[in-house]
Amino acid sequence: EVIGGTIYTVAGTGRLGFSGENGPATGADLYLPYGVSVDTSSPPNLIITDSFNHRIRKVAAVSPINPKTNKPFDARATNVITTLAGTGDQAMADGTATVQAQFNRPWSAALDKTNLYVADYLNQRVRRIDLTAGTVTTVAGQSVAGSPSAGLLGDVGPADAAEVNSPRGLSMLGDSGAMLVADSFNGRIRWLGVTQAGIQRTQINFDPTNLAGLSQAQSVTVSSAGSGLLVMGAVDLGADRDNFYLNPAKNACAQARLEPGSSCSFEVAFQPRALGGHTGSVVIPNDAIGGAQLVTLTGRGTASLVRLSPPAVAIHQPANAPPTPAIVTLTNNGDGLLHITSIGLDQGTSPGFSQSNNCPSVMTAHSSCTSQSVPLTGSLAQSMASFSRQSMTFTQNLGSASATETIMLVNTGQAPLHLSAIHEEGDFSQTNNCPMVLAPGASCAIGVTFMPTNLGERDGYVVVADDSVDSPQRIPVLGISTMARARLGPSRLNFSQNVGASSAQQTVTLSNTGDGPLTIFGIAATGDFKALPHCPALLLPGITCPIGIVFTPQASGVRHGSLVVTDDANAAPGSQDTARLDGVAYQPVATLSATALTPGANLGASAGPQAVTVTNTGDGALTVRAIVINGAAAGDYRQSSDCLRTLQPGASCTVTVGFTPQGYGLRAASLTLYDDGPGGSQAIALRGTGTAARALLSSGFLNFGGQGVGNPTAPQNIVLFNAGNGALSIGGIKLSGGDFTMSSSCGTTLAAGASCAISITFLPQGTGARSGVVTLTDSAGTQRITLSGVGT
Repeated sequence: EVIGGTIYTVAGTGRLGFSGENGPATGADLYLPYGVSVDTSSPPNLIITDSFNHRIRKVAAVSPINPKTNKPFDARATNVITTLAGTGDQAMADGTATVQAQFNRPWSAALDKTNLYVADYLNQRVRRIDLTAGTVTTVAGQSVAGSPSAGLLGDVGPADAAEVNSPRGLSMLGDSGAMLVADSFNGRIRWLGVTQAGIQRTQINFDPTNLAGLSQAQSVTVSSAGSGLLVMGAVDLGADRDNFYLNPAKNACAQARLEPGSSCSFEVAFQPRALGGHTGSVVIPNDAIGGAQLVTLTGRGTASLVRLSPPAVAIHQPANAPPTPAIVTLTNNGDGLLHITSIGLDQGTSPGFSQSNNCPSVMTAHSSCTSQSVPLTGSLAQSMASFSRQSMTFTQNLGSASATETIMLVNTGQAPLHLSAIHEEGDFSQTNNCPMVLAPGASCAIGVTFMPTNLGERDGYVVVADDSVDSPQRIPVLGISTMARARLGPSRLNFSQNVGASSAQQTVTLSNTGDGPLTIFGIAATGDFKALPHCPALLLPGITCPIGIVFTPQASGVRHGSLVVTDDANAAPGSQDTARLDGVAYQPVATLSATALTPGANLGASAGPQAVTVTNTGDGALTVRAIVINGAAAGDYRQSSDCLRTLQPGASCTVTVGFTPQGYGLRAASLTLYDDGPGGSQAIALRGTGTAARALLSSGFLNFGGQGVGNPTAPQNIVLFNAGNGALSIGGIKLSGGDFTMSSSCGTTLAAGASCAISITFLPQGTGARSGVVTLTDSAGTQRITLSGVGT
């Protein structure tokens, strides 16, 4: 990056190699990075194609380092380098970005929203890294290399079935999702796009059509909705070719090649050959993602059927009254359209009759109109009011309205019934759909509702006034007014529980002690409590239901809440009944006597056991669930304990740790104790040291020269020094040769850095050359001191 005419290094050391993961990018080794790309973040993330490391690497929040302050120019920058994709193996594999995916000399990369596309040079592929899912897939190329004029199989087809030859450069075409690929050894620039077909509609439901008819044609539009060329096949009918018709003259989609954003269309119609429902389809083959599409076709073949009701009419006409027409209903009982040519009276019909009608020329299925040619007769008549019920009884809670019950008023006479009034008396209301004149045989409905204003029995009437001989008619109605009453028991619950854990469920019982049904609008608990109701929406009189309560404290100490039931008790919708909820929350706390252990032992030996005491210093019971040793040197440690249990407040247990090093130097691991205290776990750092002894002798040879037989020389000393960092165990010091004597200050153990002396005296027992050996056996091996002298 150039700032103010100065160039700065933001990644790499200048050495060829691979290093620096999860550290500063300027301290990381790269191996021939060929391409870089940055995203739109601020500060941006830098993408590097680390070609000969076969990886895609990312420098997060990159910014140059200010040489004056040794800090990034942008204070938000982290400049940490990580591997975005690739295991480092020179191979080809898709899968998880950093665990499974492999590249072979990736050359360049291009960003597109949440995807990163990579030109995988020697794998002959274009790869996609999903930055959200962390996966790598192949989007183009079969990995078949060839000469610059070869390797073009699959052009104008699926990209993952085509060939590319050593791709080097990628460029996204704006936000279209398509890209240009520099296909270097093919000598071409290739266009890679996603082929998608947009179908205007995938189902057509035709209107019912009479047999042998043809429905109105329906058009379907197919659009190239992706960023690639959409190649169409032979668009034609699939299922049920007998009852549907695709017009070949209006089929512009067959064998079409659609550029992005262009479209074609075709028309299809329904021509039923049999009654009933029919289902067909149009198959739209193309090279879009997902393959061919289907448009489902549905239609119903129909036919018309005439019915007259009634089939004959008798008109009873009161004397000196205006004529009352008789209605004949013509119904199309078929499921197809009925075409009407004409309606008239038969020749020879008495001149006292006439007809008119409102029938259209075309009637839809199951529609009707009035009048038709039927047999006609006439006479004088009288009206009569009859009721479907002679009395009514209601039961309803005070202050609320009952469901409406219906009385049917029927004119059972032969003349029209003229209604003058319908009204109610008492705690009742009525509505009706009765006309001013009710024809003979006709009926209307009177709906009655009970809304009590006081408890107990309530009397009233529905009164109908008309022109029949027994008018007015009075229908008695009786209402019984009730009231729901709610009671919660017990009225208070007490809980105790550790913070974050859930208590055992306790139960509050809701009872309806009234004589009317109780409507429950809601049941909830406040505070650190949860309600688990088992109540219906409507609780009948004398019935109870349980409400479970669970306490899950979020903080220690005394916690308060309430159970609130919202209902319509005492004739007051929205009233609330409550029960008090109290809880005491305890907090267990695991306290360790030590948070780190530093044992030491020679390789192959064991250190003395070290113990850590775990004490529950909280006020709640502490449950220890598991004790685990993990880390790089976890195998060097072992533990035993009496802690996998519940510790009451103030109680303690012991974890004993043993150490047998399997390697030299610091052997780091961690012992984790999992419990239900704050944080859920406690860690003890294990920092044992693997040591080794090293035995060094000040000399491996002593020469005493000549000495008279039987006369001892002055003693000579050899120093044994432990140059290691572990204790040296001395198994024994043995002298062979009868002409020498030995004494030693060495014990059985020599500490690291300590020394001891071995003193040798020459006492020849005969003349001539005399020899001997001092053999020292220790934990580092065997050391020998050669002795020589001449007896004179």
